[in-house]
Amino acid sequence: MTIQLEKNDTVRLAIGATRRENARVKRWVDNGCVCLSFSGNIALRPGTKVQLEIPNTNPRAFYYMQAVECLEKEKTELYLSRNTNSQFDQRRRSWRVPYAAQTVIQKKGGQHLADAEFTNISMEAAYLLTTESVSVGEEVSLRLVLPEYPEHTVTARVMRLSDTALDRDVNGKERYGMLVCFEKLQRLAKRHLTYFMWQQIRKTHLRHLQLVFAGTARKPRKAPEAPAKIVAEVDKRAQPLD
Repeated sequence: MTIQLEKNDTVRLAIGATRRENARVKRWVDNGCVCLSFSGNIALRPGTKVQLEIPNTNPRAFYYMQAVECLEKEKTELYLSRNTNSQFDQRRRSWRVPYAAQTVIQKKGGQHLADAEFTNISMEAAYLLTTESVSVGEEVSLRLVLPEYPEHTVTARVMRLSDTALDRDVNGKERYGMLVCFEKLQRLAKRHLTYFMWQQIRKTHLRHLQLVFAGTARKPRKAPEAPAKIVAEVDKRAQPLD
């Protein structure tokens, strides 16, 4: 499902767990950065996560964005970005690695377990293939099975669904792509996912890691001069002038 925001469209923002704001689209700055206007004042730190909801859509449609301008004081405008290549993007996004594993998903409050399959994963989200019918914004639980680690049941929220089927399962049922965002990972699950991510990053993004951390190593200290040389120089300076 693709929703295009136009000038003067009304949107609703969710900032953190409690703050809700209404805003209006003022203009698009580039392909991924939008300027919003408010009736009041607002100021956010760069990188602050903002969930932008488009009202009156069925199913509910969201943009997951971030604040990209550091404001010295509150203003009636706010810039949000959703593209990693945007000129306004000031925060590195989460590493994503390939991850193939079978799992099951369950809607919140439901009893039915539906088969699904991971295709990639990050510390914040995962992309799956599933035959289950879900809505954008719906909360689901899924089993996180990482090689060499215990199984965890995690809660996630559906961020995006593919418009068309991407493939079929072994029974011939059409499977659709589903992007989910993890919510409140338990400490042990987060620790195991962190270990797994770094193992995979070293395998799949080694060259990228070398570029990111190039030149960050501590420079070796200059070796002290030999004591004999130091003494010789001191003695030379101590000689009287002719």
